[in-house]
Amino acid sequence: MFVKQWSKNLVVGFFIGLLNITYGISLAALIFPNQLEQFMPTAIGMVLVAFLVGGIVVALGSALKGVIAAPQSNTAAILPLMTGAIAATLYSRGLDEQVLPTVIAAILITTLLSGLSLLIMGHYGLGKVIRNIPHPVMGGFMASTGWLLLQGGFVVMTGHPLSFTFLPNMLAPEILTLWAPGLAFALLLLLSELYSRHFLVIPALMVSLIALVHGVLYFADISMTEAMTIGWLLEVREPDILWPPVSLHDFSLVNWGLLTTEIYPILTILVIGSISLLFNVSSLELVAPKAELDLNRELKAASFASLAGFAVGGLASAHQPPYTFLAWRLGAASKWTGVIAALTCGMVFFVDARNLSYLPIALLGGMPVYIGIILLREWLWRSWGRLPISDYLLVLVITVAVAFAGFLAGVAVGLVMAIFLFVINYSHVDVVKYEISGKHYCSNVERGKARRDFLRQHGHAIHILTLNGFLFFGSSQKLLDRINAHVEVHNNQTQFLILDFAHVNHIDTSGALGLKNFISQAKATGITMIYTGLNDNHVSLFIKMGLVDKNFNEENGRFNALDQGVAWCEEQLLKEYDGSTYEPTDWTALLTRIMGSTEMATRILPYLKELSLKSGDILFEQGEVTDGLYIIESGKIAIYFSHPDGWTKQVRILEQGTLVGEMGLYHTLPRSAAAIVEESGIVHHFSHANYQRLLKEDPLVAAHLSAAISRLLTERILFDEARYRVMFS
Repeated sequence: MFVKQWSKNLVVGFFIGLLNITYGISLAALIFPNQLEQFMPTAIGMVLVAFLVGGIVVALGSALKGVIAAPQSNTAAILPLMTGAIAATLYSRGLDEQVLPTVIAAILITTLLSGLSLLIMGHYGLGKVIRNIPHPVMGGFMASTGWLLLQGGFVVMTGHPLSFTFLPNMLAPEILTLWAPGLAFALLLLLSELYSRHFLVIPALMVSLIALVHGVLYFADISMTEAMTIGWLLEVREPDILWPPVSLHDFSLVNWGLLTTEIYPILTILVIGSISLLFNVSSLELVAPKAELDLNRELKAASFASLAGFAVGGLASAHQPPYTFLAWRLGAASKWTGVIAALTCGMVFFVDARNLSYLPIALLGGMPVYIGIILLREWLWRSWGRLPISDYLLVLVITVAVAFAGFLAGVAVGLVMAIFLFVINYSHVDVVKYEISGKHYCSNVERGKARRDFLRQHGHAIHILTLNGFLFFGSSQKLLDRINAHVEVHNNQTQFLILDFAHVNHIDTSGALGLKNFISQAKATGITMIYTGLNDNHVSLFIKMGLVDKNFNEENGRFNALDQGVAWCEEQLLKEYDGSTYEPTDWTALLTRIMGSTEMATRILPYLKELSLKSGDILFEQGEVTDGLYIIESGKIAIYFSHPDGWTKQVRILEQGTLVGEMGLYHTLPRSAAAIVEESGIVHHFSHANYQRLLKEDPLVAAHLSAAISRLLTERILFDEARYRVMFS
């Protein structure tokens, strides 16, 4: 089994290495455009040494087994913009001897910066930041890269970029014979996908093209020298060495001043390289064979590969999904598959460079055209039915902008449009999560029946708006219009307006300014503003904008939680209410209401023990063994739940005429929460032992008590259900 698996790894790795050699030579032809064609062996060496060292580093450093690494085609599509501009500038100045050293220095700088940027991203876990770039913007990147690859392929084949000025010359016989075979090859590769996805199809077509071209040359009696002159074969006339690209002495010829003007393409390569890498890793993540993917580890592996590439004079390397998928599909998901593929690329350094002249330009130009068409098909054709029209137009605009104004300009246009569309779309999102009347939403304070009935009757005086998301100039105006509409309709009824900010992520100055204007209007009409759930950033902004005073606390409307704010408003309403007509005036009357009759209240009194409590006293602790229930004659009891993670939450406040710990009457399990006295008062303890004695001595009273507890529990369930129904409706 071990030998069989190793044999498979060796064969698959060697085969993928051969594919990478051809792919690498295509990239080299793309990176060194027409005016740099004489330096093609150097370009090939830089690319293949990146395959060698980058492939080994990523294969051994990645958490995924069987990963194949290579220079990225997306960044290779942008490098000609830089290398071509450098060559054109130096040739125009007559500084021919500086061309190759300066071009190589520019490439090595991008390799170094790519490695360092990926290392920083991996170290600080910044990969997720790139993942937050809007999907259509990423789609625009990919479609634009496809266009640049397509254009680069035509430059390799014809020496001219696709442009409106050159378009009339495309059908000239001497030009047509240069690009037509490569385009036909790219289209043939696309058509082959419709009939077979076998891994041998593309290599077979590549070998067939090489054989076809040389067959035509043979029967047409055209020598290889003539074919190279025409532009049908790769021109390598001297036995140049492929590596190293330059000597240390050559770096003295680098035009460093000119490199400072190439910041634009260098930044573009860094951005596109990072995004492409994360795209590649994400695609591998979807089909990885039972591997836990650590994005930061993959970023570091790619960074070390790029830094190693810089050290040996090569390009930046990263994960290559197509050939990685191929290795997995062939059952060679092993780190050694990637290592063997990399070592296979290294064999080229022992071959006479002139042998590379057997490769047709149609192959070297057709491969980037093929990849470019795939990207354009994916993001401009297939995305038409998948993306919303606004997202699709964004992809299209970025692609067109890149084609006419350059990559960074196109990306900038895309980001500006994405932000604009976000503002427009988000302004239509309702920032009001819940809009609730105090008639339907009560605080977590449990009161006597008469007070509850009063609050249900007059609760419309409290109006609650629970906000969420991002409160900015686009969404704040919609919120203010909604509040103003409510105030106009219910002006005479609304006394308290509660704004809950617990779910608001951020407020900008324009949103705060809009609130300030409304608050002034609300106060003029006699509405009391209450603010709940504000964090420190919100409060700081409100103080700076003059919405509130520096001493912003409960006295002027600030509460930590919504329930606290609602409870305060309820207390203000209850101050207007004279409950003497309805509320019991003494303990016996209160107990009578609970038990249902004076007789039942009188008969249960001997079983109760009166306790006087002060604020801060602990009635019982969470987790302690239960021992009966407590009836609140006066004061307030707060119920707190402590989570094992360490946080504590107040879940309920109980007032006069309510019961606490009632489940302790029926069992002796640990208390599920703690009860702490919030306001001094008197409670009456009915112990578990006394309940057992009551069952024997006076079962009728015990039955009435159980009925009272059942009513209480039912009311609590209905109370909580009403709160949740309003919140989640």
